[in-house]
Amino acid sequence: MLKGEMGSLDIFRNTVKSAIQTIKQALFNLEDPSAYMPEIIEVHQARIKEGEFYKAFLEKL
Repeated sequence: MLKGEMGSLDIFRNTVKSAIQTIKQALFNLEDPSAYMPEIIEVHQARIKEGEFYKAFLEKL
């Protein structure tokens, strides 16, 4: 694992359960309507792709 001045870079932690919780929180953050702000179309498309990635990753856990 890489370590630097900021500490551990393991965003999914060390268990499947914690990885699932982290991914669900990321999906919530992406889909939360209260966080919606008018965006550039490219940013909106990137957020959609990021959400699709997390959903596919979650299915494989």
